[in-house]
Amino acid sequence: MAKTGNFLEFIKILLERKGEIICPEEFGNRFGHERTVKRYFIELSEYQNIVKIGIEKKAGEKGRQKECYKLVSASDILLEFFKKSDDIEHFIHWSNSLDPEIFQDLEENSQKALHNILNSNDEVFYFKNAEFEEIKNREIFKKIKIAIQNRNLINFQHYYRGQDIEVFEAKPIRILFNENNWYLLFVENENLQFSRINFINSLEIVEKRFLKSEIEKFEKLIPKIQNPMTLFNQKPKVAKIRALSGISKYFGENSKKFLRSQKFLKENRDGSVDFEISYTQPLEVLPFIKKWLPNLQILESPEAELQKALQKDLKEMLAILEK
Repeated sequence: MAKTGNFLEFIKILLERKGEIICPEEFGNRFGHERTVKRYFIELSEYQNIVKIGIEKKAGEKGRQKECYKLVSASDILLEFFKKSDDIEHFIHWSNSLDPEIFQDLEENSQKALHNILNSNDEVFYFKNAEFEEIKNREIFKKIKIAIQNRNLINFQHYYRGQDIEVFEAKPIRILFNENNWYLLFVENENLQFSRINFINSLEIVEKRFLKSEIEKFEKLIPKIQNPMTLFNQKPKVAKIRALSGISKYFGENSKKFLRSQKFLKENRDGSVDFEISYTQPLEVLPFIKKWLPNLQILESPEAELQKALQKDLKEMLAILEK
């Protein structure tokens, strides 16, 4: 199998040119050699997504015909990419474990192929995830998608901080899936905000539209999202944390990050590890810190606000337990 990145780029081009006749030589050296492109077409033809078409050659070209191709079905093409890429085959199993109906709209031949992939590794993969949030009102979800695609303003009512709030002429920019919940990212009064989609009681699409240029600066903030507690109107602060030796292996230089902003600093002689995290409000990182107590220590934070907030929460918890 060729490089996964090249194959995915090739598939993207096919999807963009669905229905067009494409000849391998059009790609030049983009994927290394024309033979590579021909192999891509042959591999995808196994699923009847690709039709081979004989094109009469121009005067001066050798031979009578050249082999060109046309993508006639786009619904199953990514399945072949997943199937032939062993390094991400687990993605299919993970997706299916989150939502067993996620692939239900594939065509019949791909349903069979997918079934074979899942069954062939039943004794290899087992995914245990937090419960996947089911959308309660799919009509609202559908309206949000339409409004984002067409850049329509929206009016909606949602439950926020203990009360029902009305929002008028908001600019919806993304649907965010984070920590197993669905959120609407929207702009209101020049502020980027979150709303839990299952907490939206009603929503209507407004005929008035907005320009992409009006939201570009907010779209640049999306990669900075750490979790739904991220505040976009606050400058990030930095805290220094220490993981004691008992859990330090989870916070090493090459360990998986628990937070997007997490940055390894050093390993100490006693085996503990120091690292940094950024946050816009204590609530953004305190649940993470509490999860690892007493093996995480807050070494530094601006004006000791994380230490103070943690002490306050712990005192309240103890007061409840002592009742």
